[in-house]
Amino acid sequence: AAQKLASTRPAGQLDGAVRIKAMVRRPENPSQFMPENSAAKNEWWSIDPIAMGAAVGTDQCVPVLVDALDEVSGGPRPKPLSEHLNVRVTPEVHVVYSATWYSLAFLWSLLAYKKFWK
Repeated sequence: AAQKLASTRPAGQLDGAVRIKAMVRRPENPSQFMPENSAAKNEWWSIDPIAMGAAVGTDQCVPVLVDALDEVSGGPRPKPLSEHLNVRVTPEVHVVYSATWYSLAFLWSLLAYKKFWK
């Protein structure tokens, strides 16, 4: 919490143009178990670029994330590419996936029963 202000992180404030190797991606939808973001307290549990931009007084935000892949001198340490490629399955997606396959198995069983045992 003490390092939220740029003035408390002088090593992370770079002068001039900086070239970064990065990946652009869409923000993830927050989980139903995550607390709500609080712009008033500057507490962000999920990344919402539009709300974050509004909290700092700009309406010129693009709803994408830019994740650094290479380390920039004085900047934050980036996540390895393998972590970006990790696919997470949310509970909602898992329920739909399960329902789909159980429904297909049930229908296949009915068709097999009608064809072979009746």
